[in-house]
Amino acid sequence: MLDRLNKPNIIFENNISVPKTDKTTFSNCIDCYILPSTQEPMCRIDWIIKTGKQNHENPLVPVFTSAMLKEGSKDFTANEIAEQIDFHGAILVANTSVSNTVISLIALEKNVNKLLRLVNSILLYPTFPEDRLKCILDKGIAQFKIEQQKVNLIASQQLRESLYGKNHPYSLHKELAYYEISSDMLSNFHSETYCSNNCTIVVSGYVSDSLVKNIEQIFGSQAWNKKNIIEHTWLSETPETGCIHIHHKDSLQTGIAIGQLSVPNNHPDSYSMQILTCILGGYFGSRLNKSIREDKGYTYGISAHISSYLNKAHFSINTRTKNEVAIETVAAIQDEINNLMLSSVSYEELQTVRNLYITNIGTAFEHPLYISDALIGLLANNLDFSYYTRFNQILKTITPTELQNTAQKYWSKPMCEILVGDF
Repeated sequence: MLDRLNKPNIIFENNISVPKTDKTTFSNCIDCYILPSTQEPMCRIDWIIKTGKQNHENPLVPVFTSAMLKEGSKDFTANEIAEQIDFHGAILVANTSVSNTVISLIALEKNVNKLLRLVNSILLYPTFPEDRLKCILDKGIAQFKIEQQKVNLIASQQLRESLYGKNHPYSLHKELAYYEISSDMLSNFHSETYCSNNCTIVVSGYVSDSLVKNIEQIFGSQAWNKKNIIEHTWLSETPETGCIHIHHKDSLQTGIAIGQLSVPNNHPDSYSMQILTCILGGYFGSRLNKSIREDKGYTYGISAHISSYLNKAHFSINTRTKNEVAIETVAAIQDEINNLMLSSVSYEELQTVRNLYITNIGTAFEHPLYISDALIGLLANNLDFSYYTRFNQILKTITPTELQNTAQKYWSKPMCEILVGDF
């Protein structure tokens, strides 16, 4: 009989098992990555267009270009596209980040070939109908106005502007950007950036040789929309430091965002910075949660993280608290940052974070369909899966003293503090 008085031994995995990928290059020079197959009859195909918010003066143009792909093409209306996707039990989504746009198709293996022509039509020949664009824009404006009532989002937006500059694509967009968008603008952007020499394909799940050949026949046999891609150069302003108070009338809470520029994922210090940030506020048992949430009761939740892009990154702490204790919350946050600079973390705390990272990465690599997301994120930063091999080595060998040195190196510099509320 099971003895419930004695808890079972806990065994932690000490290694990160890095996935293996196959890579082939199609006739038109599109790189196609093939991830390990699974016995489940499910397939995922991602078309990665290396264009994002940073590739246009109005960062919403790339966003709405991808959002409008399913709203009609030269061969299909929006209703016909939706009906085909539903009929085959598939999912087709398009998401645009700072540096790229990803069109993802998930379907049963027996149906995926039937949908490739549909994807080809909406990817290469979208029509951007004005009536559909107006509906999507109206919905976006309404959602934006709602979000602008949330003090934590205003604080986060102001922090990005203070670090990168108001007109930088890493800053968040303004309402005016919605009213500048037109169908012709989206069509021009599409013709300039959606081309075979700006595309990468990732295939995962149940992948057969015939599927790869069919993908190459439709998307890789000849160049499409081939253009000379112009890289936009954005000049960052000098980051602001100090405290910025923004009055938000009748707000019951104060949104707080604290941060500074940091090192991107391709920097040698990025590993230690991520581990250090996790200790500070990257999980529920982090120092900020224990101090600000559990001990002092100032907030329901607080987090710290690093947002990394191709060549830049920033560290940030975000929370909401009662107006009456906003200043005290900022002081308590600074105390926790100072503690990491003044004294080393314990080996037990470091081991907890090690186990957390290994578990989370292992979960992300649990299924080929999940691995696609990890690979897409790496490709956006010009990295590959060797990044996780190196991360695993750092997790095993990094010491509390090295983390303290990292904290002193970066967090001793002045930070920008944003407070938004009625105080």
